[in-house]
Amino acid sequence: MMVLLGGPLGLVMLPLAMAPLIFLLRRWATLAALLSTGTAVFLMLVVLRLPFVPLNATSAISVLGRELALTPTNRLVLAFFYSIAAVAFLLGWRIPQGRSFFPISLALLAILAGVLLVRPFLFAILLLEIGAGVSVFLIQSDRPGSTQAALRYLVLTTLAVPPFLVAAWLIDVYTTNPLEVSLLPQATGLVAFGFAVLLAIAPFHSWVPAVGSEAPPLGAALILGLNQATVFVLLLTMLQDFPWLAAGGAAFRWLGGAGLVLVVLGGLLAFSRRSFGRLMGYAVLVDLGAALLALSLGNAAGLRLALVILALRTVGLLISSAGLALVRQRTGSDTFEAVRGRGWETPVGLGALIFGGLSLAGFPLTPGFVGRWALLSLLVTENPVAALVLFLAGVSVAAGYLRGQGELLGVAAVPTGREPRLAAVLVGLCLVVGFALSLFPQAFLPAVNRFAGLFAFLGS
Repeated sequence: MMVLLGGPLGLVMLPLAMAPLIFLLRRWATLAALLSTGTAVFLMLVVLRLPFVPLNATSAISVLGRELALTPTNRLVLAFFYSIAAVAFLLGWRIPQGRSFFPISLALLAILAGVLLVRPFLFAILLLEIGAGVSVFLIQSDRPGSTQAALRYLVLTTLAVPPFLVAAWLIDVYTTNPLEVSLLPQATGLVAFGFAVLLAIAPFHSWVPAVGSEAPPLGAALILGLNQATVFVLLLTMLQDFPWLAAGGAAFRWLGGAGLVLVVLGGLLAFSRRSFGRLMGYAVLVDLGAALLALSLGNAAGLRLALVILALRTVGLLISSAGLALVRQRTGSDTFEAVRGRGWETPVGLGALIFGGLSLAGFPLTPGFVGRWALLSLLVTENPVAALVLFLAGVSVAAGYLRGQGELLGVAAVPTGREPRLAAVLVGLCLVVGFALSLFPQAFLPAVNRFAGLFAFLGS
């Protein structure tokens, strides 16, 4: 049994098995949260290869003729995912996110693990589509009314599948007949289009601010953080497995252009938003654009920066979403008008919301500043125009959050009580960890360097 759990199949089957059990126990929030957190922590210990868990980091197993392989690359990613999920589950214990939050999130973790483990890449894309279907329930939760965010995410993810199906067929033809090199440009174009959709490059970005606005805050953090990080790792894996994708540098020019589009779009629209959820969505677009710009540099330093930006974006998202969850719990809304003056009732929620948002903007003394400042330093010499645009976009996002802070600290309405004490303690601990990461980034840089070193397509 332990060998099964220590191998790649257990990383998919265990959370899938726990999801229906926790769904049946959803009325008992404490028990559901405890089981969900325990499952995520146990899986994290498994992939970290602690001595009491028998595990071979390069183990592989064949399932229905397809390989599930646990490699040093996806092992590090999965350990990060499980740690983020464990914190989200712990926060969800005291800040309700809907009765289906725990089981649906566990099912989503299982699917994302499958995406990272399965070979060949076509089945990873199909699992991403299944993950989008599961994410619909996480986005909608128990909330009636608008289904805009859920439908947009599902439709746009579905749109990305056909190009990958055709590209996989072209790659198979080329593999069996290497003389058919004329197929490679077609496959490259289809792969580029598929990733443009999955990475929410304009005009396929509309689901991101919609999810930030409509989904439960912690659910939005998992989708915008973990789902997008999975797509990014899949992009890196394909660049590694198919060197012809990056041949000639066209892929890096495409990544640079796509990243710049996201930065411009997010920067232009962030400041004018009048709700924290949509503001968070556009901040995510700017930060994702920054990661793509870093990768487009086409060197090992750029890859390391892209990974730092992605990892710390997820941390900032989780902190900001925890604060937003506390604020929504008090007001039932996240629009600036609805929260006016309510920050005095939830000071910890206010602090987490603004601190996490400023991290997404790359503000000093936040986790996001580490990668953003280093990227700006590189871009100033490589592409000064992109550096200026990225800086201004960060200013726009920061200004949007500071406007929201002004509303939260405005003339207070009639007080309706204080934030729950235990929830405030948990969110406060997240704030402390986030601030510690901003002061001591060297604590996680060795893991980033080790992960980047596993990809040889940039000479890293």
